[in-house]
This record gives sequence, structure tokens and C-alpha cells, in this order.
Amino acid sequence: LNMFPGNISFTLRCFSKSYPGPHAKDFSRRRRPLQGNRISLPSRVLNDLQVRFRHSMPSPILFHVRNTKFSKQSHCGVLDFVAPPTVCYLSDSFMEDMMLQAGDKLSFR
Repeated sequence: LNMFPGNISFTLRCFSKSYPGPHAKDFSRRRRPLQGNRISLPSRVLNDLQVRFRHSMPSPILFHVRNTKFSKQSHCGVLDFVAPPTVCYLSDSFMEDMMLQAGDKLSFR
């Protein structure tokens, strides 16, 4: 399932509430909790999508994600676009399901 023609792809470092790494302050300010497979992405991803789709942005926005270290794959939806540049925030359960440690890379498509 690739919601975006032209294969938009990128890689980000992952963190969660339990494993915030250098982003602990960001998690303490979050208003909406991360649950399930909904994630927080950097605003540059939204900007890239807006440029690509202009007035026809798909909704909901879904991504195919892959932990290449363990060949683990899944899909996720976007909760918001407030994560720092190069980082995505996941729920603790999604981090565990994807076999990710704080700071590991996750590929998006």
C-alpha cells in the first residue's frame, strides 16, 4: 500500500515517550498522546506532501514503514507534524512492535 504516487520515501530516527533520547522536553509538552500506530512527523514532511499534492492531499495520510535492521514492516497513520526535523515520535507499543530502540532509523514510503 503506497498512498503516494511517485514513491515519496524518507528515513527518520525514532523516539517514544519511554525512550525520548534528547527529546524529553518535547514529550512533556505534547497535548495529544501517541497511541497505536499513529505517529508524529516533522513539519518538513507535511511541506513536501503539500508541494507534491497541492490541492489533492490524501486523507488519511498513511505510510508503509520498515525497520531494515530486522526486516520488520507495518503501516502507520499521522497524528501530527510537530516532531523535530530528522525525528519521528512513535507510541511505546509501536516502537516495540517494530523492534525499534531509541534513535533507530525507520524508513517511510
